Parts: sequence; C-alpha cells; structure tokens
Amino acid sequence: MSKPEYRYAELRADVEGRTLEGTVMTYGDTATLPFGKETVSAGAFGDLSSADVILNEMHDRARPLARTGSGLELVDSAEQLTIRATLPETRAANDVLELIKAGVYRGLSVEMFIRQSDMVNGIRRVTEARLGGIGVVDKPAYPQSAVSARSEAETDNRWW
Repeated sequence: MSKPEYRYAELRADVEGRTLEGTVMTYGDTATLPFGKETVSAGAFGDLSSADVILNEMHDRARPLARTGSGLELVDSAEQLTIRATLPETRAANDVLELIKAGVYRGLSVEMFIRQSDMVNGIRRVTEARLGGIGVVDKPAYPQSAVSARSEAETDNRWW
C-alpha cells in the first residue's frame, strides 16, 4: 500500500460550539508544497458515500474527533469538499476546540492516497485519490479552505 500524502487548508473558529463546519478543499485551488505546486480535480475522491474517513488532531490516530457514520458528514460537489463534524465530549475534542479558538490550530489537512496524477503547466494535478482522513492542524497549505466551530443551536442544515 502506498504512503498517505497530506495537504493542508485554512482553519477558523467563528463562535463557541461543538460542531465544526467547513471547506476541506476547493477543487482547482493551488497549493505550494515542498516538491512544487499541486491542485486536486473535482471528482478525484470518487464516490464518498461509503468512505471510512476519520477526523483527528494532527493526523494522530490516537486522537480521533469524529468518523463518517459517527459525527462526521462529508459533502462532495463539483466545486469543493466540505465537512460537518459534531465533536463528542472527550478530552481530545475539548482540547482541539480550545486550540482552534485560541488560533493555534489554523487548518485542515487532507490525508490522501494518490492513485493517479499528471502535470499541467508545471502543476501536479491529482485526478484520482482515496481520502483516508482529515486532520485539524496548525499549518495550512490550500489557501481557499476554512472551518468554523459552532454550537448546535447555530447550525443551519443549509450551510452547504
């Protein structure tokens, strides 16, 4: 099995709450990575309806925050991949929420296993990948992504 590759996106906490909402990745956005520039094409993650994806802190599997089917919802459109995660009352989730509010954690990171890519005008374009996880992290790479922390009362089902 190939090694996962990580990509980072901006993170913001708007208000107090236990629900994280946000854009994990805007398709066509370009990240500047150590090996060069990269973009991910719409549809690269395929059908996510049965994907097993874990949201965690800094890609640490020992600090899970939510999982598809257990607090984490993924919505994939032609424009972007978005999430809504309801965090449990755990020490890890409480710590992450506080670190988001304090501005320490500023991003989301996509953990993907790249299956197919090509080069277009010097930019690596990912056209097929398996989404393995999403991390709440301190250093974003994809500039057009964001997340907010909200209380359940403020959550609107029409956000995406």
